Amino acid sequence: MVKLDDSQYRKLFEFGEILNSECEKEHLSFHIVEALSHLLPADCLSWNHFNANGEVLDCAWTPVEPVLPAAEQQAIMAEHLHEHPFIPVIYNEGAMPVMRLSDLGMQQSLRETNLYHELYRPLGIEYQMCAALPLENASVGVIAYSLTRRDYTDTEKELCELAVPYIEQRVLLDRQQADINRLKNVLDHIETISDKAVMILDEVLEPVWQSHACRELFERYYGHGNEKPLPNKLHQWLMLVGSSPYQQFMELKHNGSVLKINYIAPGEMIDQGVLLLMEYVQPFKKVMTEYELSSREAEVLAWLAKGKTNAEIAAALDIRLATVKKHLENIFRKLDVSNRTAAVNMLRTKC
Repeated sequence: MVKLDDSQYRKLFEFGEILNSECEKEHLSFHIVEALSHLLPADCLSWNHFNANGEVLDCAWTPVEPVLPAAEQQAIMAEHLHEHPFIPVIYNEGAMPVMRLSDLGMQQSLRETNLYHELYRPLGIEYQMCAALPLENASVGVIAYSLTRRDYTDTEKELCELAVPYIEQRVLLDRQQADINRLKNVLDHIETISDKAVMILDEVLEPVWQSHACRELFERYYGHGNEKPLPNKLHQWLMLVGSSPYQQFMELKHNGSVLKINYIAPGEMIDQGVLLLMEYVQPFKKVMTEYELSSREAEVLAWLAKGKTNAEIAAALDIRLATVKKHLENIFRKLDVSNRTAAVNMLRTKC
């Protein structure tokens, strides 16, 4: 192990402070890159989240405005990623410790690829150090530090190795927080949960409890209120996704409405499987286009046409009552009407 000095430990501490500071879930990738940029020098630095097929699920990089446009970089990466010398290691093992190209003697191998000539060379990537972290659903997160004029030192490699566990922990905590938020959505307003379409499943994916609203939706879409075992197609779908500890969903259509069934599997934050059911009405595309309604405004209008009250629309769309009222104000203004009856009448003449 390389011995680090005080300045290098300070860099590691600064990295940890930035990494563990608050950020929005959708900004986590950029947050990771921001933290890594304070740890080690880089002419190009990226964080890429790949699925099991090597497709990019999410990415972030610095500099923000590189030589090649982001869309062009992603297209080249999608076509030539398999040429990178580290890829066989990452996908055979599902992870990779911190490694430099020079550690494997692969500097020249990379320079003979289309990936290098079309992407790395224009970006000035000559020396690279990477690490791959195992993430959910057999996906991987890849850190890639790159320099133009020199390789990374053993000390810099050691610093990166010390940083990797903190990134793994931050990604895990972010996933756990998402689980908590989903569970909170189930348990919010617990005193009125019987009005929500919720079902609790046991370990063999059979219902142990369901709300009245859930029973009604099962009756409408499946023909029975689910006194029997789950419908075959739903049970088969749950068997396919049941091994994943993350939220999955399926949709069913019936008479112009859509039933979205969300499944949250048991995990560290949830003891039992949960089905959340939410019914949507399909927006009216002609009216949306003609009157420049947003997709959410079209949903509100569609529920309005079904005779729903503001409170019922708020519950159906899982939004606040005040938000429904604001959407209605915008709808009335765009349709040039003064009340809900006039709005529904106009909708009927257009559809």
